[in-house]
Amino acid sequence: MNEVFKVVFFGQLQSGAEAEQVVVAFSERFKVDEETAQNLLKTDREVDLKKNLTREQAEQYQAVLERTGLVVRIDSMADQMSLEPMDAGEAEEKEKQPEPPCPKCGADRVEDGTCLECGVVVSKYLAIQAKAEDAETDDADPYAAPQADLVDHEQGEMTGPNSVPAGHGWAWIVKGWWHFKQSPLAWVLALVIWFVIAILANLVPILGGILTNLFAPVIMGGFMLGARAQDEGDKFEIGHLFAGFSNNMGQLILVGVIYMAGFLLLGVIVALFAGGMFAAMGDLEMMQNPEAMAAMMLSPTMLLLFLLVMALAIPLMMAYWFAPALVVLDGMKAIDAMKLSIRGCLKNVLPFLVYGIVGIVLFILGAIPFGLGLLVVLPMMVASIYVGYRDIYFNKSR
Repeated sequence: MNEVFKVVFFGQLQSGAEAEQVVVAFSERFKVDEETAQNLLKTDREVDLKKNLTREQAEQYQAVLERTGLVVRIDSMADQMSLEPMDAGEAEEKEKQPEPPCPKCGADRVEDGTCLECGVVVSKYLAIQAKAEDAETDDADPYAAPQADLVDHEQGEMTGPNSVPAGHGWAWIVKGWWHFKQSPLAWVLALVIWFVIAILANLVPILGGILTNLFAPVIMGGFMLGARAQDEGDKFEIGHLFAGFSNNMGQLILVGVIYMAGFLLLGVIVALFAGGMFAAMGDLEMMQNPEAMAAMMLSPTMLLLFLLVMALAIPLMMAYWFAPALVVLDGMKAIDAMKLSIRGCLKNVLPFLVYGIVGIVLFILGAIPFGLGLLVVLPMMVASIYVGYRDIYFNKSR
């Protein structure tokens, strides 16, 4: 018989973790109310969060919980299990016991974990609904966390960043279209509201632009939460636009700070470089000469400046691309999320090449009918970022 393990919480939090943030992250990830999460943190005794796991499963649960902010340990359950073998009659009797009825439709026709009446896979249904899976738990523990799998939804635990085939770049956009068509009006209105807010904010000199850039990752985090809700069978709602404000907002804003600081530094480098070039050209009359300006623009120095800008801007955009999703959905710190985002992009250059080409074509087509097509293209592309995040960072085996 293979050894089984359990994951135990004993009241400690990760170094630097704040209880309030842990409560929010825990309740968001495991779909429990904040009061339940608070009770868990206040416990003065050990709580078995999950039992009857293989070593690999236990380590996956441990990783998820530690990213949430808890300190947990893995214990063997060997000493809690009876070593007395069952006789043949007991084994046969246990084998004959019927499976529990389907949690979705209530039918008794469940075989090998699949309901023959409605076709639902029971384990996946329970994971999505975040309901109790453990049939062998002890008396109810008032401090215990929910017994559903503590993995990231039905697509498994984070295993990436993984490399995916080039064709997945197209698949991200196709699935992005699926997300859009589930709730088209809500997606369009949410984006329009954000654009109106951004335009009004930018009417305030300097400060408006700064605030828009700082809060852009928070808004993107809300869109990622909405896309995940659709993956779980719920609807995308206009309210998801502001969902990032209650989900790790500080780290989302920090993503915006780092991104904006990076581009400011890039702007300073370009200004200094270009200023030196213009100064080297000599007097103002020469600078106003179209032929001289054309020669300068095609010079090796200008090419070097362009390559320098690309060398700095592309990694910065890579760092930003998946960072809001990693922060809001996985509870990661801003810097860690941006590092992981870069790794995910670097491992998938070909899919991003396909994705970029198709995206550019769609934007051109969307802009032709007075820009109205962008009302479809933009939300579809935003949703495709979530799809790419799930594809690259998670094990999708079902």
